[in-house]
Amino acid sequence: MVTRGATVRWFALGAALVPGLLAQDAPDEVETESGLRYVDLRIGDGESPGSGDGVEIHYVHTREDGTVVEETREWGDPVRFRLGGRTPVSPLFEEGLRSMCAGGLRRLRIVPEPDAREPAGALGSGPPGVPLLYEVELVSVRHPPPRPAYDETKLERNASGVAWTVLAPGSGEALDSGRIAGLQLSAWLADGRLVECTPLSGRSYRFLLGAAGTPGWTADLAGMRVGERRLLVVPPGSGFGEDGVPGVIPPGATLVLDVLLEEVGPPPAFPGIDPATFQRHPSGLLFRDVEVGSGPSPDRGRWTVFRYSIWLAQGETLVDGTALRGEPTRLDLGRTRLVRGLELGLLTMKTRGRRVLVIPPMLAYRGRGNGGTIPPDATLVVELEVLAVK
Repeated sequence: MVTRGATVRWFALGAALVPGLLAQDAPDEVETESGLRYVDLRIGDGESPGSGDGVEIHYVHTREDGTVVEETREWGDPVRFRLGGRTPVSPLFEEGLRSMCAGGLRRLRIVPEPDAREPAGALGSGPPGVPLLYEVELVSVRHPPPRPAYDETKLERNASGVAWTVLAPGSGEALDSGRIAGLQLSAWLADGRLVECTPLSGRSYRFLLGAAGTPGWTADLAGMRVGERRLLVVPPGSGFGEDGVPGVIPPGATLVLDVLLEEVGPPPAFPGIDPATFQRHPSGLLFRDVEVGSGPSPDRGRWTVFRYSIWLAQGETLVDGTALRGEPTRLDLGRTRLVRGLELGLLTMKTRGRRVLVIPPMLAYRGRGNGGTIPPDATLVVELEVLAVK
């Protein structure tokens, strides 16, 4: 997602999870040494999650006056993430989950500290001193898979230095350059510590083969077939180099990957950008409505669900989008800082509408660019489709 701050991917819930529960005698409230306060509304009979385990939860986030902020059941499936993983979750929220049992229901009261250093939009984070109330149901607990055993002397080795072997053959479409791959991926450091596990995180790892900014080891998957499972031993030069990923992957780390290729598909087609077909916003943003739509418009303080694709205008290069994430994006425009051009384009759309934007650098990343995918002073072409506003 094109944001000025941290990328935020969010979820929701609202109203009591168990009707009539609040009419029962109020259970005792517990306060921990860290300041977390909770009440068990239902004790589960399953196991408790530990560090590295995957959890599935539903939750209702409300303000103290009872106003519902988020309700995950409105979106259907439970929220999935791995404790200690990369999904942004506040330490107090994690603490509240760790002592629950699967099947349990708990009300959490979290008051963020002024000096808390948490990612923007982390679950259980908010303005310092403002209480956050959550009713959380722990649906299930899942354990990470074991790292596959292998004999390094029997692995094939590519010129890149990546060593690999096939764990299970596939018979589907082969992965070629310019195609989008969807993987299930687990990654360990050489010492056996798990650093990523998409099956526990509820998402796949997706990339455009051959695109700039993708890890070097992805090139070694060319020719892999859908259904095939491989083990890869990835040296730093084809992984995350001498920089690593702060807090996740140490500098100069060798990685062991277990990857399953689930799907291969084409990238979205670049839309035509003939200036004569666009309207101009006073800000300099160009837009063309493919379909106007007829439902409510996105607004700050409401959840917007939409699909998007983003290209560099020069070279027509796909740099981000729903096709690379595997699912529509959900966000509250009042809590997520988008680049100005994208925000302007969304706020004036309607549900079920489709629109193409041409965003000049002054409404995007100006002269600073964004990472290794969007260069300085880049014009962006964005295709949007608003699916729902709640």
